This record gives sequence, C-alpha cells and structure tokens, in this order.
Amino acid sequence: MDLNKFAVCQLVSGKIPGEVTLNSMEWAIITQIDGERTVQQIAKKLTFSDAEAVMIFNSLLSKGLIEVIAVKEPEVQTVPPAFFTQLEKILIQFIGPVAVYVINDTLLELNASREKFPKTLAPELIELLSDEISDDNKKIQFQKQMLELLKRY
Repeated sequence: MDLNKFAVCQLVSGKIPGEVTLNSMEWAIITQIDGERTVQQIAKKLTFSDAEAVMIFNSLLSKGLIEVIAVKEPEVQTVPPAFFTQLEKILIQFIGPVAVYVINDTLLELNASREKFPKTLAPELIELLSDEISDDNKKIQFQKQMLELLKRY
C-alpha cells in the first residue's frame, strides 16, 4: 500500500523487524511520527517536499516500521463572504449591475458556491471575470484591484 500526503502513521509496536538500516532522512521522519500529524505536516516541519516525504514514508512502510492509521481529508481554505461583497462592488464599476449575474454564472461554470469557495479557485474566477471586460485598460485596472483584494483575503 502506497501512502499519500494526507496519511497519518504510527510506529509499529510489538514486532521489531530483523536487520534494518535507516538513513538520516528516515530517522528524521521516525522522530516526528506521533499518530496525529499527516505526512504533509511532518514534511513541512522538516522542510521536505511532499514528494520526498511520501517516498521516505513508503520506504519506512515497506521496512515494516510504520503503519497507516488514518487518511485525513485535506483542509480546503475558503474565502470569506466579504470577498464576494467586495468583488461585486469592484466588478460593478467595470461592467455595471449585470456583474452580480456574471459572478453567479461564473460560479456555476466553476461548479462552486460563494459559501464554500476555495481560495485556490480565486485566480481562475478573476481570470474568467476579467474576460467579461472588453476594454483592455479597464481589464488591467480590474485585475490590479482584484490582486489587492486577494492579498487581503
């Protein structure tokens, strides 16, 4: 079984495998395994990439030193409702009162809702909304204002 970065592991208790040698990165990982933190959280603490950590965890798993006890769902950070309030105000300046409908249609296109809109989708939303502004200068002004809005949220 291969791990992913959302796996939670613990050290195997009771049985000690035969001759096992560990490198320094494996030792570093072993010292951080607590049965609560995910592979990704441990990787971040040790400044490993997610890919490096998954590879090391898989090595420890294959050596019989650790076991997977859970896989946590990744936390999705969402934008607050105030983001959409500000977005509407800004977009209305560029395309008028139709902005509210354009935002709603774009959210449908992205298969997303205002209530649980992931921060990771915000740049795509802004790009799609920018396409609704025909004047290139206004489009650039809109994007600048949206960049400032994103920085706040």
